[in-house]
Amino acid sequence: MTINPKKILIISSDYDNFFFKPIIFKLNKELTGSSVLMLNKSSTKKYSILKRNIFLLLMFSLKEIFELIYNITKFQFIKKKFDYHQTGIQSINSDKFFNFLENNKYDLIVLINCVEIIKLKTLKKINTEVVNFHPGLLPKYRGFFPNFYSILNKEKNIGLTFHKVDSKIDQGPIIKKHLVSIDYSKGLLHTYKQLYFNDESINFFKKCILEYDSLKNKALTQDDLNSYYTFPQISELLKFKFKKINKLINF
Repeated sequence: MTINPKKILIISSDYDNFFFKPIIFKLNKELTGSSVLMLNKSSTKKYSILKRNIFLLLMFSLKEIFELIYNITKFQFIKKKFDYHQTGIQSINSDKFFNFLENNKYDLIVLINCVEIIKLKTLKKINTEVVNFHPGLLPKYRGFFPNFYSILNKEKNIGLTFHKVDSKIDQGPIIKKHLVSIDYSKGLLHTYKQLYFNDESINFFKKCILEYDSLKNKALTQDDLNSYYTFPQISELLKFKFKKINKLINF
């Protein structure tokens, strides 16, 4: 366990993400002074959640899907060891959330896989610094599924970006990046596991949180603000899966 002098609140959306929940629970276990708030499922559109999960399943091979199901099932048994706040809060822009913060007085709010956009009036009202771990390399890959598009565009690396949060989507000043080389000889699931589950990635999350006070002064304003990705089109998914622009799809 790492001693953390600050009170940290980690916020995530409450649905069964394939990759982020294990990371969040691990951070909650290892960082003293940290708490986890899972927003209710009603805070996100159920259609978008279903669409996102179906898309993720379509990206993987049958073998990888079975591995995912096994890992998710395994995690359901061990997650009971970890505590997190389940307060019935539906939105980070709600009065109920403001009251929750007033009662707990956190020093830093960390967003990890929080799909709700925090509004400018919320940022002003809570008067607490807010940061985000974006699952892609900013500023080039903003929006949804950034690492999918990185692979589609035949990049050498995928990665994570730690940045300050403002009222615009994925446009806050960049504090630190973590890059992982894409191994095009391995499966897509292997690549994602290298990004989210290896020790270097976990240490990146921890180090950014623990050293935020010294890192924040080095934050760089983003340029090239025109790049933003949404849910992939069917044509893009077919190109990725069947035209084999890379060797990440193993049938």
